Amino acid sequence: MPRNKMMDMVPPEGGRSIRNIPLPESKKKLVKTAEIETVREVQQEFTRIRSEKPRNWKMYMYVGGGVAVVLLGIIVSNIFHSAKVSVTPRTLVADINTDLSAKKNAGGADLPFIPLSISKEGSVTVKASGEEQVDKKASGTIVVFNDYSSASQRLIKNTRFETPEGLIYRIDQSITVPGKKNGLPGSVEAVVYADETGEKYNVGLRDFTIPGFKGDPRYSSFSAKSKPSAPLAGGFSGVMKVVSDADRKSAQAEIEKGLKAELLKEAEASLSGDSVLFDNAYLITFTPLPQENLANNQVTIREEGTISGFVFNKEILSSFVARSTIKDYKNEPILIENLSDLSFSPKKEIHPATDTDIAFTLSGNSHFVWIYDEEGFKQALSDKSRDEVPAAIKAFPVIEKIDISMSPFWRRSFPSDTSRITILRAE
Repeated sequence: MPRNKMMDMVPPEGGRSIRNIPLPESKKKLVKTAEIETVREVQQEFTRIRSEKPRNWKMYMYVGGGVAVVLLGIIVSNIFHSAKVSVTPRTLVADINTDLSAKKNAGGADLPFIPLSISKEGSVTVKASGEEQVDKKASGTIVVFNDYSSASQRLIKNTRFETPEGLIYRIDQSITVPGKKNGLPGSVEAVVYADETGEKYNVGLRDFTIPGFKGDPRYSSFSAKSKPSAPLAGGFSGVMKVVSDADRKSAQAEIEKGLKAELLKEAEASLSGDSVLFDNAYLITFTPLPQENLANNQVTIREEGTISGFVFNKEILSSFVARSTIKDYKNEPILIENLSDLSFSPKKEIHPATDTDIAFTLSGNSHFVWIYDEEGFKQALSDKSRDEVPAAIKAFPVIEKIDISMSPFWRRSFPSDTSRITILRAE
């Protein structure tokens, strides 16, 4: 192919070429203006993006904050979800004057009582007025039982009573032991005295047989036991410091006052929350104990105090009273809230340490309240909406009214966890 001569032509230095043709000044201005405008547009776009970015982040922050608030509300609602229910149960105020009878640890149709017995010792030290030889027999009170026949049995003066150790005590006057009745042995109290003087016979509480009945069927059917409030004590033989009668009486009064307060306090503390011990349903007795001779012409006067009584279960007793007082009572669980305010009046002299039954009158203004199963009621409310509550409480007819408080306030249903449901008694 023939070469194009023009291809080999190189313009001299400084010569014009199509590759080296200068632009006119007007064209240069146009190019420069276009470049400037392009830069400006880029800068404006960058500024716009920068100005819009904060606005988008604010929107994200608002949305995120709203979500956080909702989540926090859900968490708070679950953590603090609880309910308080103020319950108004059926109540009745009535004046009562009811005759009742109770048996020791009874059951079924009989009203039971639980025997109470607490003993404590007390002492006071006084100055002796001198010394003397003392020979004194121990003594105590026993209860003699006739389980032989319905006929009474007379025991003459000096009838012997024997302990399992073979110690002999005697009565110092005749007694008559009633016959058994309604399957229960007849009984009578008697004071016995040791056969000899000395401390050997200070054996406290013991069971006895009547040796004079040996070889007779009556031997196994007559028995005796110490009365808890009057054990066998007081025996002494030797030189004893003497205390004046005035000092002894003063010391005994001080001891008995202190013992009475302590015994009542202990008796109250021994009761469970569902038990009651009425005034007039207990006895406090005092038994002199052997005095102690001390140095420096001092003597310790000692006594033992015993409280014995009849304790009743509040709910069981309330139910027995309701049966004879409330016409439409249907043996529902019930409680007289002010039982301890009522008057307890025994029909006869009481001996709580040995009595196996008691007849009494209970009177006063009684505040009855019907009892319901609180845990069962919580279960019935668990996970229920407010609209479902009326149907849930139909199983608890003794509840007359309830007021509900939910937490947080926007919750409309009870917690499923019953420990978060609090039951209160309406005032």
